[in-house]
Amino acid sequence: MIRKECVPTEENQIEILETGVSVVNAKYLYEIIHKQQENEKICISTTSENSLIEIQTKKGVFHLNGMNQTDYPMLDSEKAEETFEISRNNIEDIVSQVAYACSTDDRRPALTGVHLQTKNSTLLVMASDSYRLAMKKIELNQMVNMDVIVPKKAFIDILKSTNTTTKKIQVYYDTHKIQFYFDDTLIQTTLINGTFPNVQRIVPKEFECKLKTTVDTILPIIDRSQFIKDESKVHIVKVAMTDHDVHIKSKSSIIGNTDETLPNVELEGNPLNLSFNGKYLYEAIKGVQGDEQQLLLQFGGEYNPLLVTNPLNRRLNSDK
Repeated sequence: MIRKECVPTEENQIEILETGVSVVNAKYLYEIIHKQQENEKICISTTSENSLIEIQTKKGVFHLNGMNQTDYPMLDSEKAEETFEISRNNIEDIVSQVAYACSTDDRRPALTGVHLQTKNSTLLVMASDSYRLAMKKIELNQMVNMDVIVPKKAFIDILKSTNTTTKKIQVYYDTHKIQFYFDDTLIQTTLINGTFPNVQRIVPKEFECKLKTTVDTILPIIDRSQFIKDESKVHIVKVAMTDHDVHIKSKSSIIGNTDETLPNVELEGNPLNLSFNGKYLYEAIKGVQGDEQQLLLQFGGEYNPLLVTNPLNRRLNSDK
C-alpha cells in the first residue's frame, strides 16, 4: 500500500472545491496526467454517484469509469510499535548492492525478499537465491530488535517515490507489516512469512588466492564477453591466473571465444583457474561501491564460494 497526503499549499497550487471519495484505475489516470504539459492546471471532478471521473485540461476533457468504493480494501495503516530511522542513501544501497540477489522462485518465499536482522545498533541486510549471497551492514543511531523478511519491491517503490531531497525515512514494524514514512507518504507492505536460512555460515574464512583490482577495470571485460553463451544459454566466465597475469575468458563451441588480460592487478596466494556464472559475477561486481571502487576478489578454491568486496568498504557479495 502507498498513501500520499497532498495538503493544499501555494507551492503545489492544489485547490479543493468540494470533498468526496472516488476510486479510479491508476494506470489510466497516470496515462492522462503524465502526458500533459508541465505546470498545466488540471481539474478533476466526479458525478454524484462517483461512477464517472472527469479530467479537464486546457486542450480537452477525459472521462474515466469509476469503481465502487466499497470494493476498495480498507487496510490497517495504524503505526506499528517498533521504530527506527534510516537514510534514503541506505535504501538506495539496499536496492543496488543487495536486492539483486533475491530469488524469483515463489516455491521458496523467504528467499524472494530482503532479510533485515539487527544486532544491537547494527542492521544486517541480506538476500540470497541459494546460488549467491549479497550482504551489507548498516549502522543505525539506536538499539533495534528486528528479524523480518521484506518484499524486494517495497525498497524499489521507496526509491521511485523519493528523490535526493528526501534525507531520512522513519520505519515502523511489527510481526506482520512494515511501514516507511517520508514526505507525507506512507509505503506499507506485509512481511513475508518463513525463516531466512543461516546463509552467513557459507561465507568462507580462508582463501587460496586473492585478487585486487578496480570495478572499472574488470567490469567492462566481463560485459564485452556476455554474448558468448553455451548450449544452455548461460554465460560462463573463466578466471585464469598465472604468476604474472590474469586472463578473463569465455568460450562457446557455437559462437566463438574471448580472452582478455586483466591489467593493473595484484595477486596474492596460489594462482587458480576457476569458472563462474558470468551474469552472477557481473552483478556482484557491479554492486560493489564505496571509496575509489576498489575491488577485492577472494577465491576459496574449486567448489567453494568467491567473496566479492570493496576492501575499503565492509559490504560483501558471495558467489558459488
